[in-house]
Amino acid sequence: MKSIPADDWAKSLHEVNIDQEDLPFERTLGVLWDVERDCFTFNVKSVDKPVTKRGVLSTTSSIYDPLGFASPFVLKAKAIFQELCRMKVDWDEELPVDIAAQWHRWLNDLPLLSALTIPRCLRPTSTSCLLPTQLHHFSDASELAYGAVSYIRIGDTCRLVMSKGRLAPIKPVSIPRLELLAAVVATELDQHIKRHLDIPIERTFFWTDSTIVLQYINNKHCRFKTFIANRISKIHERSETCQWRHIDSTSNPADDVSRGMNMEEILSSERWVSGPHFLQLEEEYWPAQPIINDLPEEAEIKRAKEVYAASIKPNQVMKNAVDRLLERYSSWHRLKRATAILLRVKALLRKKTSAHLSDPITVCELQQAELAILNYIQMASFGSSQAKPSSLLKLKPFEDENNQLLHVGGRLTNAPIPFEAKHPVILPNNHHVTQLIISHYHLRLGHAGPERVLAEIRQRFWILKGRAVINRTLKSCLQCRKLRAKPQIQQMADLPDSRVTPV
Repeated sequence: MKSIPADDWAKSLHEVNIDQEDLPFERTLGVLWDVERDCFTFNVKSVDKPVTKRGVLSTTSSIYDPLGFASPFVLKAKAIFQELCRMKVDWDEELPVDIAAQWHRWLNDLPLLSALTIPRCLRPTSTSCLLPTQLHHFSDASELAYGAVSYIRIGDTCRLVMSKGRLAPIKPVSIPRLELLAAVVATELDQHIKRHLDIPIERTFFWTDSTIVLQYINNKHCRFKTFIANRISKIHERSETCQWRHIDSTSNPADDVSRGMNMEEILSSERWVSGPHFLQLEEEYWPAQPIINDLPEEAEIKRAKEVYAASIKPNQVMKNAVDRLLERYSSWHRLKRATAILLRVKALLRKKTSAHLSDPITVCELQQAELAILNYIQMASFGSSQAKPSSLLKLKPFEDENNQLLHVGGRLTNAPIPFEAKHPVILPNNHHVTQLIISHYHLRLGHAGPERVLAEIRQRFWILKGRAVINRTLKSCLQCRKLRAKPQIQQMADLPDSRVTPV
């Protein structure tokens, strides 16, 4: 400290005699650092909160433990709060007798938290930088919670780095799923530690006491259900299969994270601070690895779907994919949008456009989609042998060179009206798209009558036998049938005797 200018000292050091007095406690991001002993600890203050659900949450949240040094002890309080949520206790309601007894026992252990010390320096000696460095992550789960704890092993010395414990969901979840969630937490700790730790790590190990988790990770053939598949993919992205090993439950320090401990158990446990005993030995004395068998029958494997019989309607066999697409939609505007998206995909595959699928549909694309639909239905209706030429000859049809559509001829070429009104596009009377266009104009005109709809449609389209088709289509409009329904005539009761009896 004497080699550092006094102006750069912490404020608490100016009043301390470094040669005779102990160094003060410092706070680093909320964590209490005992400078004299060079270890992390906790500063516990007296708690005077009401014995309610609100008081339980306030007291539990007052313990700042970002590295999870006291996570087994804090887990007990979190479990009490979760039980209150499961029982739907109000925020300011007094706790039930049995829950209150558990809470008082936890509060009595709270002052002992200040006796917990975790060494700050992870390297045990000055020569440890020459020793092999390893990270060991242990994961475990129970019906109460799941979590993981990480240790760093330098030579034959093992130190606690951090841990993370999470309560199991209130909705019941199977133990294999919780074990898999704990394994995901272990991989998250590994990424977090390697991102912020300056010590180079040579090897990384993941330990679990669940053989089914190891079977999930080592599987290369079966397909799993969505929940299992997503977690396994995360594990494979963050770790290698050869890094995962099995450990018995009695030697697994993550068992403390998943089940919780009181302060007396934590203070008397060397395993929590220094890791399991076998990490102080050579690798040949580590737990023997079992043979990983195939997945059991109760594993959540996605079964292959089997179809034994399928029926197809006769009219569906004759229709091609385009006809089924056109009949799938009940709105003219939605059909044009869907066709515009298909045309954009077609252009993207041919690399003839710079647009993306996520870009909004433009007006030009909608117009091109409409032309493509009209071209198809004219080719399907008038280009086959089923079409009757006599129904078109009287319209004097001609093909427009710009859009290759059949238009109505006539003698209105010099009329001062738009080209579409002088020469409407010819549409068949028995096609689904024709019905969509009629319904579109009918709704746009506020459920107008057949004559009004026919006059508006003929500004752009000429439907063969249009009046009959429009009448038939408008009869299926439920709202029009309700609005134009005839009122019911009230049936009169019988006349009284005084009016029908002669006197």
